[in-house]
Amino acid sequence: MLISNYYYLIGFDGWTSPLGQSLYVFLIMTPDRKEIIHCIKDLSADSHTANFLADQLNEVITEVGAEHFAAVVSDHASACAAAKRIISERYKHILPVRCIAHHVNLVSTDICKTTFAKEIISKCQKIVKYFKQSHQAGGELRSKITNEIKGGGLKTYVVTRWTTAWDCTDSILRLEQLFKNVREDFFCIIYYIYVHLLIFFNE
Repeated sequence: MLISNYYYLIGFDGWTSPLGQSLYVFLIMTPDRKEIIHCIKDLSADSHTANFLADQLNEVITEVGAEHFAAVVSDHASACAAAKRIISERYKHILPVRCIAHHVNLVSTDICKTTFAKEIISKCQKIVKYFKQSHQAGGELRSKITNEIKGGGLKTYVVTRWTTAWDCTDSILRLEQLFKNVREDFFCIIYYIYVHLLIFFNE
């Protein structure tokens, strides 16, 4: 529920769904940092020009009331940036604002491309892949994860999701002691089998 005497931000962003649809979400952000989804539109049949996106924004703004908005925010894609300028020119009190999360995304992506970061992420991914593909090792690890360990199990790095670089490396550090425990248990099992094989073949 919006409070009439507050000023809000309107944000918008687009993505492609698994079905190939071009979807756009229009959000209203409150002063206490709450995000309210106003609508999600399937714009697959339309050309996403600056004027078209500005018209979509204007529909939301006029429905809520232009006097309630102080800024419009999005990433810096050319059509989005131009759409924000059109809205700002139409409503002089609404400022066009760049999305800081998008800039952090770009910076983080560049960092992840450095040799040092790529090597760390690659090594972490090998550990994650091993425990994901090995049913026995993965089951043993999951059985050792208790409620005392916050954050759950191993996280996979996804190139298109920059926050997963942190999630992946952090999960490795968080579960470091469990890896050692699994390794020790594994060596004990191997030793147990080895001893019994020696006994069997020496009989």
